[in-house]
Amino acid sequence: MSTEQGRVVRLAGVSEWLATIQEHHRMATLLELASGPKTVAELAAATGAAAGNLGQHLLRLRRVRLVDSTATGLTRTYRLTGVTVTPRALELTHPAGVRVTLDRAALAATLKGKA
Repeated sequence: MSTEQGRVVRLAGVSEWLATIQEHHRMATLLELASGPKTVAELAAATGAAAGNLGQHLLRLRRVRLVDSTATGLTRTYRLTGVTVTPRALELTHPAGVRVTLDRAALAATLKGKA
């Protein structure tokens, strides 16, 4: 594989990553997880998403390595990975080096308008 072909593959991964984070339920999930690990039930209560749908959103977020989880018995707890959390922002970083910074207050206001 040439360097050019490798770059195309990495950019295709970035494209999927960006498509994953742009969906409003997944953004709400990322914002909720910024305050600490949570179960699906806690995330569903906080975001208003149905638990079944939330499971699919969490699967997509895991696939692009923005969340990870641990299981304790039947309960799975999710946490952010690949995300730097500050009081004002979430900085998401793709392995190819692409960064997206989300202002927490602006994101919360935008998501509130979509509820």
